[in-house]
Amino acid sequence: MAKMSVEKQQLLDWIDEDRSQLIQFFSDFVAAASPNPPGDTTVAVKHITDFLDREQLPYHLIDPQPTMANVG
Repeated sequence: MAKMSVEKQQLLDWIDEDRSQLIQFFSDFVAAASPNPPGDTTVAVKHITDFLDREQLPYHLIDPQPTMANVG
């Protein structure tokens, strides 16, 4: 079996350390309304940006239409 890279092992360790938080984040994200049509991503985007704000991580919104933003 090939030896795992240091970076890959570090990533797996971070995932293990934050497993509960990651599961909760993605469970809530999947449950966030983002119906298509009409493609309104407002609730899903708010879930992501609230998390990024709490973690003090930078982001910008790409919003071709007010209700169809993406997080970049």
